[in-house]
Amino acid sequence: MALRKRYIKDNPCTHLRELKTEAKKMEFWTVQKFMKFKALFHADELNFLLFFTGMRSGELSGLT
Repeated sequence: MALRKRYIKDNPCTHLRELKTEAKKMEFWTVQKFMKFKALFHADELNFLLFFTGMRSGELSGLT
């Protein structure tokens, strides 16, 4: 925007280089691993499970 409005003459981003990224393999839990993890919580603590894992309630329902 500063270039278009002629506030600056040169684009300072032209000297940036691309950062190297490493592709990581995603690991998934098996049903058995999830059930073992879920067993650590009491029934009234499922909201904490949802909070700490980032799952939505519908996603949790799909797993049980």
